[in-house]
Amino acid sequence: MCVRPGHWVSCSACATAHRVAQKMPELLQQQMRCVKCGTLKSQNHFARVHLVTPWCRQCELRSEFEYIDCQQCRKKKLRMEFPAETRHRTEEESTGDLMLCLQCSPADETYQCTVCEVQKNRRAFPQRTHL
Repeated sequence: MCVRPGHWVSCSACATAHRVAQKMPELLQQQMRCVKCGTLKSQNHFARVHLVTPWCRQCELRSEFEYIDCQQCRKKKLRMEFPAETRHRTEEESTGDLMLCLQCSPADETYQCTVCEVQKNRRAFPQRTHL
């Protein structure tokens, strides 16, 4: 957005995409559709170091400030306060697992499966089978 002649203001996502486009102009020729917002954008909005994510930088930035309900403690928490494997999941992509914050779902908590006798992370078991 132009605030006065010669001065532009942009969010950190757009500013980063612009810097990437200056370094790698070939990304401007390639188009991708964001899986979260559905917008068709040039690939500089998706490029990261050594990988391309299916969601754009703007959606990633928006999700940092989005609040989600933890399904155990019932508190509204920022998306970044959830485990990485559920952090980028949308409501449509839900696998049936509970959305638990980092405080309610510690990574080192394991259970032993009574069928295969293997120690597994808490998230490997559906909530209804916890004893």
